[in-house]
Amino acid sequence: QPRRSITRMSSSAVGLSGIWRLPGVVTAVKLLSWPLTRLSNLAKYFGLDAMFGLRAARPFWEYFNEKYVQQDAHCAGLPFYEGTFAEAADEAKKQYRFLLVYLHSEQHHSTPQFCRITFQKPTLLHVLLDNFVLWGASVSESEGYYYSHTLQASGFPFLGVIAHIDGQKQLVMRLEGDLTEEVLLSKLHDCVENVGPTLIAARVEAEARSTNERLREEQDRAFQEAQQRDRERLMERRRAEEAERQAKAAEEEARRREEEQERLEELRRQEEITRIEMVRAAKLSLVEEEPAAGPEVSTLRITLFDGSNVTRRFHLDDKMQVVHDFITAQQLWNGQEFELTTNPVRFLALDNTVRDEGLFPRAVVIAKEVEEES
Repeated sequence: QPRRSITRMSSSAVGLSGIWRLPGVVTAVKLLSWPLTRLSNLAKYFGLDAMFGLRAARPFWEYFNEKYVQQDAHCAGLPFYEGTFAEAADEAKKQYRFLLVYLHSEQHHSTPQFCRITFQKPTLLHVLLDNFVLWGASVSESEGYYYSHTLQASGFPFLGVIAHIDGQKQLVMRLEGDLTEEVLLSKLHDCVENVGPTLIAARVEAEARSTNERLREEQDRAFQEAQQRDRERLMERRRAEEAERQAKAAEEEARRREEEQERLEELRRQEEITRIEMVRAAKLSLVEEEPAAGPEVSTLRITLFDGSNVTRRFHLDDKMQVVHDFITAQQLWNGQEFELTTNPVRFLALDNTVRDEGLFPRAVVIAKEVEEES
């Protein structure tokens, strides 16, 4: 029974392997795999894997320096730009240098000799460092493969010199095949001498443009600063004018208030004068004519507010209010309150008569101004 199982398994295996020998199977598999193969080749041809970041795990410059540069040499390796072709082209454009593109092919018989000896000559290194941005790639990798078709490389080693002229990248020189040091240096020197002035002119023009832009920016900045200063001065002048206007307005208001105060004070003064004159007139109407001298008449010498004296006769039965009214009717009275006293000081009651106060036949009466309480 086990032997029969083994036989069936062997027959099944033979049957599966025999499928490939059936008519049309191989053709069908080829038809199914052809689009995938074609897409892979197209992606490699157009550099789509390079464009989308599908690069080799190891950069070309590391591979080149490790394989072809002697480890004990006093050279750190060729000055390859460590970046993509587009980045190297931008760097060359910024520096107004040539972009030297080296496309590497391991299958070419001249590659080892060129990489180890010709490409590392000190004279060549000086030329590269002074005039070129060096970028390299292997045609076995996607980016190198793409640019080998773009630059139409037909022989290796391949060197292409690219310059930015009139805003475009132009291939100004191509070197391919077996290259000696003398030929390589001569061609690179010719390129520098023939096309270099264009880059120098572009650099000079760019520097002049940059200088003009810088000067224009400085002028614009100076103009803006001047305008800002003018605006600040204008604002300061306006603030000063506004402050002056407010000060004048405040001064005018203070003057107006002062004039109004003076006017009111003058009005009150005139009203007080009018009141005093009316009081004088009223008091004067109350005072009878001065009596003639006689036994019932007393002569009083009255000391007024300014120290002057006035003498007048009064009936002994006249009340002291009559004396007070007489003083009030005098021109020296200016509305102030006053009392009547004698010397030594004794206040006289206005309801008492001259006789009651003992002011006869002669006496001195003093009009004493009442001081206002503070």
